[in-house]
Amino acid sequence: MAKTKLCRWNCGRKTDRRCGICLFCCNERDGLIASGAPYIPPSERPGHRFYKGDKQRSPKQKAALTSLNQSRMAESAKQTPTAGGIS
Repeated sequence: MAKTKLCRWNCGRKTDRRCGICLFCCNERDGLIASGAPYIPPSERPGHRFYKGDKQRSPKQKAALTSLNQSRMAESAKQTPTAGGIS
């Protein structure tokens, strides 16, 4: 049996559905879709996990992330074996 939790659309209702959205919110969503509401991609929906609007980073944070990614790429390149030595 699923664990009861609050609706992830922040309506405040409890739900035990796998998707985490209560039936009332699903019905509202289906009504919006049926009425011809314009589609908004997840990256533009506030509150969605793919929303990119509130991820403002300072230049210092961007530089730190860049150096971190470069070090991770260098480390993974060291760990992967190359097929050049096999004959």
